[in-house]
Amino acid sequence: MNNIVYHYTSPQGALNILGNNTLWFTDCQYLNDKHELFYANESVKKAFKKIAKERSVWDGGFFNNKFSKRLQKLSYEDIDIEWLFESCEESYKLKKTPSYSYYVLCASNNSDCISMWKYYAKNGAYQGYSIGLNANNIKTFISKWANSTNGMVKIVSNEIFYAPPKEVERIFYENIKKLIMNFDEKMEQLPEDCDFSPLMNNFKEELSDYMNEKKLFFKDPVFESEKEYRFVLKVNNDFFDENRYERNSNESKTSIKGNFRVGDSGIITPYVECTFSLAEREKVFTKITLAPMIEKEIAAKSFRRFLGSAAIDIVPSSVNMRF
Repeated sequence: MNNIVYHYTSPQGALNILGNNTLWFTDCQYLNDKHELFYANESVKKAFKKIAKERSVWDGGFFNNKFSKRLQKLSYEDIDIEWLFESCEESYKLKKTPSYSYYVLCASNNSDCISMWKYYAKNGAYQGYSIGLNANNIKTFISKWANSTNGMVKIVSNEIFYAPPKEVERIFYENIKKLIMNFDEKMEQLPEDCDFSPLMNNFKEELSDYMNEKKLFFKDPVFESEKEYRFVLKVNNDFFDENRYERNSNESKTSIKGNFRVGDSGIITPYVECTFSLAEREKVFTKITLAPMIEKEIAAKSFRRFLGSAAIDIVPSSVNMRF
């Protein structure tokens, strides 16, 4: 993958991002493409059910035979697939508050994509910008900061995998099976009279984490032209305590802060602000591509004045628009 990816945004969005050295990660439940985001859900559930059914046939329970009695023939229903998904789409159905929330920032490997520009068409004019982001540096800066949170914040990122449902099911089937086999091995090592509940709880957390995180990187092949690259912040909800995330404006390093804004549909939307220091700015933001119909000369000139001495390239779109 090219280390530089591109975040498409409105003029106001570009002003906020570059004026404050800040990126916004939106709670995945509130994204405009929510249904696309949970594209993998049914495939993941089918993979899990398939494994549960297979194991129930040959060992009388969900896990290995040695512990089937102690686990009271633990089955798919005991694990509860809805609980495993509680941090995402199904959370509103549950009485229990999920432990983690997942915040997403979308980008593309293509800096000048006509299908992406169309999102910013207003009154026949394509008004927007794509901002080049150094993916490795973003992960490095946020990860370094997140190390001080004792595991309460984590960042992962990757290209989106465009695959039909059956292929998604196959991938999750194979990987979930590996996690369960690893759990089997750990259970085999426990003494007969040992309390296995801590190991079971850790396994549930691991399985839930894997499902909720990995499924955010799959989309329907019809969107393949977008060449999407996605950043995901996994944040423990206990982290959002005002005393913990209050940001000092004089900080010289990366920091994050929970916040709310009004979304396009009028819904109050939770998001995370990730602010980079001035020293990190040019290592994060690398390039600005102007939308096809923005007046490129004056737009480039005004952006240069706005950015001051920052060494960020400004280039016009090469797309020829037709109506």
